[in-house]
Amino acid sequence: MVGPASEARVLRQALNEKTAKVALCNLAFVIFLSLKNTPLAFLSASSYETLMPLHKAAGYTTIVTSLVHAVVYLDAWAQAGHLHEMLETAQIAGTIGGIALLLIGVSTVPYIRRQRYELFYVIHVIMSALILIVVGLHRPDFSKSAIIITVFAASLSFMDRAIRLYKFSCNFMGNHAALAALPNGATRVTLRQSSDATPGSHAFLWLPVIRFAETHPFTLVSSNPPEFVVQSCDGFTSALHQYAKDFPGKTLRCSLNSGYGKLPEFKTYDSVLLIAGGSGASFTFAVALDLSRNPDSCSSNNITFVWAVRDQASISWFYAELRELLLDPRIKVMIHITDNVGSSTVISLSGSFEKDSPATTESSRTSLPIMSVDPEKAIELEQTTMSESHVDPEKAMAYAVEDIPRSAIAALPGRPSIPALMESLVDNCDPRKRVIVGACGPEGLLETVKSTESRCIRPDGPSFTLHTEGFGW
Repeated sequence: MVGPASEARVLRQALNEKTAKVALCNLAFVIFLSLKNTPLAFLSASSYETLMPLHKAAGYTTIVTSLVHAVVYLDAWAQAGHLHEMLETAQIAGTIGGIALLLIGVSTVPYIRRQRYELFYVIHVIMSALILIVVGLHRPDFSKSAIIITVFAASLSFMDRAIRLYKFSCNFMGNHAALAALPNGATRVTLRQSSDATPGSHAFLWLPVIRFAETHPFTLVSSNPPEFVVQSCDGFTSALHQYAKDFPGKTLRCSLNSGYGKLPEFKTYDSVLLIAGGSGASFTFAVALDLSRNPDSCSSNNITFVWAVRDQASISWFYAELRELLLDPRIKVMIHITDNVGSSTVISLSGSFEKDSPATTESSRTSLPIMSVDPEKAIELEQTTMSESHVDPEKAMAYAVEDIPRSAIAALPGRPSIPALMESLVDNCDPRKRVIVGACGPEGLLETVKSTESRCIRPDGPSFTLHTEGFGW
């Protein structure tokens, strides 16, 4: 007959074994979901960043089950008077692994992840490698499944980094980057060698002079040649902008690892609405320019481009791209200056600006010619832009009123009314058509876009698709 004490020991032992297996299997799953070159990209048409929610869930499950495993073991040993066994090598390794998991968990606090992303990333990389090592030391017996699962997870991580290193090596020889400092802490990076990546996807950029042991993902504005517009925050981006100001016109050795991110086929949709905030315009400009440069394969005849910037100087980040969009009668451009709550202005884009001139200094791009415009007429542009269901080539420009020349663009005050723009897009589209909204920008903008999505999906309305890109994963 089994007494209560023996039954409790059996239950603790079973709980120990189960939590250990769950933690170990989730650890392997976490490593698999963290792969940049994931097989799921081919099987599910999803890029690695779309798997981050699963990666987080598996990571938190690993931390919780590991803590339960440790607490139950310590309690059992304390009752049996065997706590001295914690000084054994295998148990010390297990303790180190638990501490490493806790450090990773603490680093996922939103403040650290958003404000100190480089610290967050370094902790993840170092602690993940340490965990794989100490888990192998914790259960080194090859007759058990624990070490086999650990070696498998470590092999996945090693192969992924080997592939990334190979890509960087292939694109390093003869590749140089030209830097141009832009207003408000932005930097334009232009590479010499072209890439076959899709504009709007993202690539990992390596600039060893700036950070030898770091690579960072940025959205490709164009791929031939590869170009990025990088907003300075801290760490790498801040050092990049400072270098561009200190050494204007100097080129740097660099390498690129591209081909990340899965985008919908914007060309197959009848109406397109692109919304961006700040440097998130890297994505929307890439998509808009791709639609404009390939009119034969594009079925979209109603493209609206909305960009919200903090101040007027930031518009110069994409001078050349804006001027190109002005030439396409299918594209309606709306720019909002959020710090301006007064009257609307018209900004001339007729000044000379060459993308291929990296020696252009920051101060030379901050002077924007301004022309006066009737505020009521400028504000009316926003209210009427989305009301046209069909595009008249002669009247398609959102800013092509008599007072505004083709080489200028109306800048509207305040933030755009995103819900009104999205709902108007659906209201003025044939129910048999397909519409898509693409958005990229800060978290607040994306939350507004996502909260409006439900109002745009209607039984008697057109097919609606929403695609968003965030600043970090």
